[in-house]
Amino acid sequence: PILTEDRVEEQELMMLNVGVGSKASVLRARLSGGLRALKSDMSVYQAANPGSTLHDFVRWYSPRDWQPGGEGSSLGVLSDRFSHPYNVWLT
Repeated sequence: PILTEDRVEEQELMMLNVGVGSKASVLRARLSGGLRALKSDMSVYQAANPGSTLHDFVRWYSPRDWQPGGEGSSLGVLSDRFSHPYNVWLT
């Protein structure tokens, strides 16, 4: 959709008034379109890597948010940032 000047100003006000905290971060991501881009990246990754999981995607897309398991283990866990209940990636 085309954004008119008044619509841009309205979105700026929403972004400024959304507050702080985890829920506000999720809302800001949705308002800014970042979530749409992330979903697109995830879809492309999954199409190129059939059978892949969210953990596979995170290891590729954001390696610092993947904590490998013990020595010799292929298993690992998502970082605390990604495990938070209001994380954009998990919504």
